[in-house]
Amino acid sequence: MLLVSGANRVDIKKVRKFTGRENLRMASAKEVKKLTGFAVGGVPPIGFDTQPPTIIDADLLNYDIVYADGGNPFTLFPISPAKLKEITEAQVCSLKSEN
Repeated sequence: MLLVSGANRVDIKKVRKFTGRENLRMASAKEVKKLTGFAVGGVPPIGFDTQPPTIIDADLLNYDIVYADGGNPFTLFPISPAKLKEITEAQVCSLKSEN
């Protein structure tokens, strides 16, 4: 799971390099729903039986508060990026595309 600012686009090459998984790709909306039980635009970062491996974009740590999806496209919850990193056990990496 990637936790990234909505203002940023993910550089998949950075994710591949960071994880060492050259075959890594973005999941389709159908795959996201099947894997998480949530539709794209509403996938929460927490609340899974088993927390998926998580990477938080370094840019998010520059904010005091971020708003994470709460299970549907109409629900968000405020949280500090540091707390989000802690509860998801996320690794930190710069994921932002420079283009």
